[in-house]
Amino acid sequence: MKKVFALSLAVAMLVFAAACASQSNPSAPAEGNQTTGSGESDSEAKIYRFTLVSPLVGHPYWVTVEDGMKAGNEQFGVDTQYVGPTEINIDEQIKDIETAIASKVDGIITMALDPTAFTPVINKAVAAGIPIVLIDTDAPDSDRNFYAGTSNYAAGFEAGKAMIDATGGNANIGIITGAINAANLIERIDGFTDAIKDQPNMQILAVEPSDTDLLKATEKAQSLLQTYPDLDAFFGVSASDVQGAAKVVIEQGRVGDISLVGFDDMDDTIAYIKDGVIYATIVQKPFEMGRLGVELLVRIMEGTAPTEQIIDTGVTIVTKDNVDNY
Repeated sequence: MKKVFALSLAVAMLVFAAACASQSNPSAPAEGNQTTGSGESDSEAKIYRFTLVSPLVGHPYWVTVEDGMKAGNEQFGVDTQYVGPTEINIDEQIKDIETAIASKVDGIITMALDPTAFTPVINKAVAAGIPIVLIDTDAPDSDRNFYAGTSNYAAGFEAGKAMIDATGGNANIGIITGAINAANLIERIDGFTDAIKDQPNMQILAVEPSDTDLLKATEKAQSLLQTYPDLDAFFGVSASDVQGAAKVVIEQGRVGDISLVGFDDMDDTIAYIKDGVIYATIVQKPFEMGRLGVELLVRIMEGTAPTEQIIDTGVTIVTKDNVDNY
């Protein structure tokens, strides 16, 4: 009995000591239940999953958009996947958007190559609670949350003004455009046409599609010069179009005789401006479009989105005068 009493007394003293230790540090959390400063456990921290659906993966312009997207990922700590067809294909691009919807991503960034064709899938995403930010080309009649990109009509108008400067208001113009039915390119041509409409000695001879392909743009330029011997100016509506025209002008030894105005600042385009082959190019801000697309989705998720639904990222007109510092 003495041994039992001694053992019971020892156990009681141990329990009493443990209770005292606990009371001396009542704020200490239980092991395995640590929380972050925000009250959310590390395992519960939300990382937003977005998808950017490009119309043309691998094209230099859209590579720059992708770079901006990656910068946005790093800036905001999110995960944005980059997908899309490697050739212009509206059906494939829409299919990629459908896949993103089915995957229940937190948001989608894309461009509406054909606003009418894209509006149903855009509306479907928004109805499913997935916000949509359009870049480069808008679908203004859709339910998209934001458009962040170039005002294509205004950019085309600037191209027309540059062509007036290049030719002194005297020109027979061939237009090469990436896709004949692309809304953004149609808007650029409309702006260009309106800019030169009051110039009696400027006329547009033909508009030909290149399918955003450099080889096709080159072939179209050759064909236009054969068909219209008096053609003395080219307007390249998408990035590779003016490069194709420049190659032909150089090959035919007509640098200085044919005026060229194009879009975007691809390396070859800038080199042609420095060499006096291309007079001007209208430079957009694709990097900022990609980065801003990510930012806008994050702000939508966090309830801090701006009230203005259209954000014009602007353009710069680059000529030999500012090519080194634009």
